[in-house]
Amino acid sequence: MQDRPEPEHCNLTFNDYHLLLTLFTVRFDFEATEITRSKLMTDNRPLSPHMSVYRPQLTSVLSIVHRGTGIVLSLSVLLLVLWIAALSSGPASFARAQTLTGNTFVQLIMLGGMFSFFYHLCNGVRHLFWDMGKGLTIESTYRSGWAVVIASLVLSASVFVYAMLGGVA
Repeated sequence: MQDRPEPEHCNLTFNDYHLLLTLFTVRFDFEATEITRSKLMTDNRPLSPHMSVYRPQLTSVLSIVHRGTGIVLSLSVLLLVLWIAALSSGPASFARAQTLTGNTFVQLIMLGGMFSFFYHLCNGVRHLFWDMGKGLTIESTYRSGWAVVIASLVLSASVFVYAMLGGVA
């Protein structure tokens, strides 16, 4: 076999290629990539858009909150399972679990879980409408976003007040 000279771009490491892809979204067309390592090191461009550059928009904040509430819901399910386990373990363990629900800190955790549930539910309904192609204009997206926030707060507060007033036995 005849020895061919290695192209110039082959002296880059995997990290260099990763940096190239991150900075410039280089296609995998190696003949088109004429960016060298020295060019990468002298270029003073940021690696990615920084949070200080962009003003957070309602849609991006709601998306982040949706993910966060999903995580909170996952953790809340663990607490629900522990409560059900206490219920099934007998009256003494259930009474201990019920005394914990009177603690202010535990009540705040329950309120956070309740808000997460209602927010995730309302935002899920919003996404179902989007899946049907409805409400995709910027104006309706903002309107439905605020409706989700307000509905979540009202539903959470209503259920929490109902429970604190002794509505739940």
